Amino acid sequence: MRLLASALVAGTALWQAPPTFRSGIDLVEIAAIVRDTNGAPITDLSAEDFTITERGVPQQIAVFDRVSLPIERSTPATGQAAAPDVSTNEDIADARIFVIVLDALHVSPQRTQAVRAAAKRFIDNHVGPSDLVAVVSPGAVDAATQDFTTSKAHLLAAIDQFTGSKLRSATVEIEEERRQAVLSGILMHEGRDPSDTERADRAESLVRVLQALSVHLDRVEHRRKALLLFSEGIDYNVTDALGVTQRNASGVIRSMNEAVGALMRSNVSVYAIDPRALTAAGADQLDRPTHRLSPYAPRPDGTAPQIGLAEPSLDAEYAASVTSLRQVAESTGGFAAVNSNDLDGAFGRIVLDSSEYYVLAYAPSDPGKPGEFREVSVKVSRPGASVIARKGYTVPRRARTALVAADNPDPAIPGFGQRRAGARPLSGGADSIVPAPQGATGGLANDLRALLASPLPKAGLPMRVQAIPFARGARQGAALLVVEVLGNALRFERRGNRFEETIELALMTVDAKAKGGNGRSTRLALRLDTQEVQRVRATGVRWLERIELAPGRYQVRVAGRAAGTGLTGLVTYDVEIPRFEPQDPAISGIALTSLTSVVMITRGESGLDALRTPPSAARRFAAGDQMVAGVEVFVPARELRVSAEVASDDGLNTPPLVRTIHGGTTARYEQVTFPIDTTALGPGSFVLRVTAAEPDQSGRLVREVPFEIVAAAAR
Repeated sequence: MRLLASALVAGTALWQAPPTFRSGIDLVEIAAIVRDTNGAPITDLSAEDFTITERGVPQQIAVFDRVSLPIERSTPATGQAAAPDVSTNEDIADARIFVIVLDALHVSPQRTQAVRAAAKRFIDNHVGPSDLVAVVSPGAVDAATQDFTTSKAHLLAAIDQFTGSKLRSATVEIEEERRQAVLSGILMHEGRDPSDTERADRAESLVRVLQALSVHLDRVEHRRKALLLFSEGIDYNVTDALGVTQRNASGVIRSMNEAVGALMRSNVSVYAIDPRALTAAGADQLDRPTHRLSPYAPRPDGTAPQIGLAEPSLDAEYAASVTSLRQVAESTGGFAAVNSNDLDGAFGRIVLDSSEYYVLAYAPSDPGKPGEFREVSVKVSRPGASVIARKGYTVPRRARTALVAADNPDPAIPGFGQRRAGARPLSGGADSIVPAPQGATGGLANDLRALLASPLPKAGLPMRVQAIPFARGARQGAALLVVEVLGNALRFERRGNRFEETIELALMTVDAKAKGGNGRSTRLALRLDTQEVQRVRATGVRWLERIELAPGRYQVRVAGRAAGTGLTGLVTYDVEIPRFEPQDPAISGIALTSLTSVVMITRGESGLDALRTPPSAARRFAAGDQMVAGVEVFVPARELRVSAEVASDDGLNTPPLVRTIHGGTTARYEQVTFPIDTTALGPGSFVLRVTAAEPDQSGRLVREVPFEIVAAAAR
């Protein structure tokens, strides 16, 4: 079962100084929604208005905060001119966190399109431009999963790969075997569910995914996390305790309880969306046998079936599946949208729940034993107010801080056991870098390892990241990472006539099967004079790193830490390495640079010599700056034309610049650059489009990058 291993985090727009939540199991955090009698959020409560009891014992509230995120107008993916090619953690304060779970194991194939349409509706109509969303599809192909992203196009592409694969009804399969037994005299499974084992395994698989998601999301503190579960519910008769028709009821119940406990502990609210909408189980003709026997008709051997809840029926199956959806949703502070086709109403409520709420934390007066369930109640003193919050939590079996080893490199981050040799010094003066002392390169700092293991980007140390993909063939590719740390978050300590600051950066990749690799790190020990300090504060520092990757989808995670302020940050980036055959043309991603790009202190080489100045992750340039765009193209042994044009928001395009590369006797890679006249463009938002094609327009490839021009004084 593929499991999401990915990324995002958000803060509240109201924060002045965020409250501190201690790691581990000493603080229990609860996100509480408070509404008045009309269902409107109540937003003016204080900590004194809340009462928290654990097993009936009042608890002292240690941390209190109100989260209020603006609900922005959603823009459909089809309305986006070009997706941003740079990720940043500079402005993630207004992001909501959504995980969409498309339960292929418990969605009938004939409802595949309904689930796709509903999930797309949520993305297009209810997800804001800053919201971070992930798609997980247990039981579906790998392509039906997407790590956390703000790209609606990526999310919709993953949803399009979803296909339901729910088993046929247990009632139908049992009755069909009984009908065959009338003719053959042999009851193959003794009147039990023929798919009992697989049905239980599917329930266990879904449970494992929910538990694993809860572990990842548990690292995200001070944030309500919404999980949208598109499912027809657990397909198992949990009332059959005696094993009359299904033998694994107790195991399924135990696993479901563990999953609910894990979700409650991680502050994850589940919203169950039943794709059957208003269609009752009895109306689903595809699940019915041609001639349905009475549940209590005599069996082929002449015996009568046991009269009780264990005897299967379509109506009982439907009721049990709805109960399973309601149990997991309501226990975690969410709700189940069943027997209703008002999707927009349900989706709007989910977004509102994730936009206005209170975060409270307390240290339990009785810590409890590991694995023990602790019932929690949250109430407010405001007359007529109602509270929606999780109903308890399970005491963790180990503290979250134990997930990061104290002295050993993280085994999930290959390559962090030793420093990569041959790192180039920063440009900007011979004294700009202080060599790291011997013995200080044995492993990555714990806080950076913990960040790279986090599922969500983290604000703090502001960074920008671009991953430029390069095609190298059917089995090999590469990505150039442009990592920029902004200077306004750095604090320099003066020593003599020099100013010192140290920045640690680390990165890793996660492939489509959630396997980590390509662990790299660097330490930028800055020792600058007065002019260099001013330059860094205005621009920042840059790290260029090239990594070899096989064709496919990856998430790149970049973590950073500044010693002077102690600030840390994490940025994630989705990149796809293209695959091509030697007889076909190929084009890399677009690298942008400008005259001001050379001002930023840079470590590493881009390999794009034609640019002459380092590629930049900035996408805002001052009018008058000399911009240059560069790409690398693979030229088969025939002519190839590469062109670039700039389009504005109002639809006006600049005349295309065309570069013709004549074919030779052998295929080759060539770098092509295009100057961009920012003065002629004037202030505004633009899209640069680079196209590579043969003269007859065959093999046409297009790359796009959005950017902005501002007046020189406003930059």
